[in-house]
Amino acid sequence: GNGGFTLPVQSALSAIADLNMLIQPDGNILLREERVFAASHNTRSVSIHRFLPNGTLDQNFGINGTTVLSVMDSFSNSSSGHKLQLLPDGKILSGYQTSHLQDSLVTHIVRLNQDGSFDPAFGMNGQVIIKDPFSYAFQAFLNDILLQSTGNIVLVYNPPFELSDLGFRVLNTVGQIMPGHEEVNWRVTEEIDETYTTGLVLPNDNILVGGSAY
Repeated sequence: GNGGFTLPVQSALSAIADLNMLIQPDGNILLREERVFAASHNTRSVSIHRFLPNGTLDQNFGINGTTVLSVMDSFSNSSSGHKLQLLPDGKILSGYQTSHLQDSLVTHIVRLNQDGSFDPAFGMNGQVIIKDPFSYAFQAFLNDILLQSTGNIVLVYNPPFELSDLGFRVLNTVGQIMPGHEEVNWRVTEEIDETYTTGLVLPNDNILVGGSAY
């Protein structure tokens, strides 16, 4: 109402850490929300909501308009980026990362059906889990999910500290890691301290990325 919509309140002691939003062809609005809970800065939830054009939650999506992807009691990378994509068949792709200190950084890629249920044809029960050793993956924060015309999924990574690389990993349409992408493929840029900002897939399926350096 009043020209906008309100997110469901999970807890009065929580704050939104990251938001992504898409508009579907039918006018419905998809919103990916990552929320951190004040009681424990290491506890976060990742949810996808679907709103009707009038701003009310779509009761035909998930449970009362919401699908919870994860509630995790671990460090979570909430770096800015577009971690929400709508597939041509109406399915929904999203992702997030978790990490247990001194252990590993884990990338989660999730595919939902149009009704918000997990798609069993993708990964294992709708989710692909990629675990990298902590000492290596601490430099690989997931920033973006891009789609090629083949249906392949390109994951874009950016290191957080004074490095000049952009990283890529490619999955096929069912969530399998493509050969040669078992580890993140790094591309060294000319600038130091470069931060990934946005990426596009060109008609020939090449990837165009942009960022800032300081």
